[in-house]
Amino acid sequence: MHIQCGFLLAIICLGALHVTSSGNVKQLARANGQFAFKLYKKVTARKHGNVFFSPFSISTALSMTYAGARGRTASEMRRVLGFRRLYVHNSFRSILKILRKTKGQYTLAVANRLFAQRKFKILKTYKRLLYRKYFAGLDVLDFSRNPSGAAAFINRWIKKNTNKKIKKMVKARDLRNAVLVLANAIYFQGFWEVPFNKKYTKPGIFHSIHRRKKVPMMHLTAEFAFSKNRYLNCLILELPYKGKRLSMYVFLPKKRNGLKYLEKKLNYRSVTSALDKLYKTKIAVTLPKFKMTMKMQLRKMLMAMGMRRAFTHLDFFGIARGGGMKIARLVCVQVNVFHISH
Repeated sequence: MHIQCGFLLAIICLGALHVTSSGNVKQLARANGQFAFKLYKKVTARKHGNVFFSPFSISTALSMTYAGARGRTASEMRRVLGFRRLYVHNSFRSILKILRKTKGQYTLAVANRLFAQRKFKILKTYKRLLYRKYFAGLDVLDFSRNPSGAAAFINRWIKKNTNKKIKKMVKARDLRNAVLVLANAIYFQGFWEVPFNKKYTKPGIFHSIHRRKKVPMMHLTAEFAFSKNRYLNCLILELPYKGKRLSMYVFLPKKRNGLKYLEKKLNYRSVTSALDKLYKTKIAVTLPKFKMTMKMQLRKMLMAMGMRRAFTHLDFFGIARGGGMKIARLVCVQVNVFHISH
């Protein structure tokens, strides 16, 4: 069997956590999966070309804000994120602890931080929750009087937490009306459980929707989990990373112009069902070597999903003292760096 990823592929999952999880953690994982595919459709509707983002790190960052939300704002966030029970924060802590234990098998840095306007008195209980449950902090900056200085401060944090790959993301004009900035960064570089041999890498043609491009193509023959899926009309391949705690799943449309059909059929149920049907077989794999950096502003996409009040109204009484935080604007930033190599 030979699978050649020579035209546009969809990398759907970067997280197969092979751990024994509590019921609450599994419930949160399911909610994150459902949120992921809803957000994926919003992202691909707005962005043309290659897409890479981390739904888990987005929901983690939003959950930090949800911890301080009250009333209708909290209800909207809970509905969009799929949170059903009261154990959300403990469940995130459990998953984040697992991801932090890499043992040198891969580099996965998920970092979240909140930046608040100086005039608000942030509750100590809220700061403590961020630190204990999310390993995150909160900085107080002066967005209104010194937006340039605040932007520089946030950009330094982003640079540090993306292995210096992203140097400037936030601009001063983004902050002039902001009260709360939610920043999220993820950097991933893994080592394959079965590595590609560099000497077999040679130029090949990679097909996107609109053009062909010559890129380095890696080659490998080994035993992997694989299946042909009729419903999605694609081939599915699991490529585990060293230690087998994380895997990359490649969904390859059977037809060169079949990506649109595949994307239309993608949802939490169809993907989990497809992954349950993988079987081990010897297979020849051809995969492009590439690095992808993506920056996203999430505000409009999250609002379109039904999370409106967090960006326009009030109800963050659990974050700041004295009447709560009326948020005129919530700047939500995600920065991603992803690397596929030998």
